Amino acid sequence: GRKLFSTTNGYIGIGDITLEPGDLACVLLGGRTPFILRPVDHGKYRYIGECYLHGTMLGEALQ
Repeated sequence: GRKLFSTTNGYIGIGDITLEPGDLACVLLGGRTPFILRPVDHGKYRYIGECYLHGTMLGEALQ
């Protein structure tokens, strides 16, 4: 399933139902969509999945 979320920067998105507070919505160079990463240890992250993040799709985040 999917659920709505908002970021601390005011973006609205749709991501995996398993999203938790503290997860990060990231735009990575070369990625086709934004990703959700979960901090798990000092400098390490777990991949949660892709997401839709309004205003960052199709390279908008890099403009």
